[in-house]
Amino acid sequence: MKSAIGISYLQSLAWVVLFVGMTMSVSLIVHLVFFDFIHGNPHRTSKDVINMIAFQVPLMGAIAATGAFLVFTLPQIFQAAAIVILNWMFGNHARFAVFQILPITAVLTWYCYDYLTPSWIEYEHGISGSRYLATLVFQTAATLFSVLHFEAGFRGISKKPMLAATLAIALMAGGFWGYGTAQDQIRLQSTTTPPA
Repeated sequence: MKSAIGISYLQSLAWVVLFVGMTMSVSLIVHLVFFDFIHGNPHRTSKDVINMIAFQVPLMGAIAATGAFLVFTLPQIFQAAAIVILNWMFGNHARFAVFQILPITAVLTWYCYDYLTPSWIEYEHGISGSRYLATLVFQTAATLFSVLHFEAGFRGISKKPMLAATLAIALMAGGFWGYGTAQDQIRLQSTTTPPA
């Protein structure tokens, strides 16, 4: 059982990292399409945008995936270890205790984000209520995915429906995020562009 838990949480970490990279990639593509092609950004040519999609998007997706790996690896290890220990102490149903330890896991996730990922802008380290809640939301999503992934393997059912649903959520989240950033950029450009 111990090795099954470790393997499942390692696999779910790999899926989370992949989905984060895909979300970032979709977000950038949607942003570029809406801001540069549909809105008509006068500062970039269509060729520049296509080159950005071909070269910059995969790079940014890989960077986002690397960041997700740095942020979620220790929390995944912590949760897997907690399940192994609780399973040994209380039996099979103890695997659901990851939801009870989620507030602690979120603190570990926040720490990994705050101190293990590089920041290119000036950033004040430390936890606040809003940072903790944001971290708790993301960690809850990762934990729920990991639990569902493990349960599918534990019960011997196909993981394909869960993976397909998570893929759809990641693609939609990336699309909405990219559309939102494009709209923000369009508003910013319209307020800074002098009238003709």
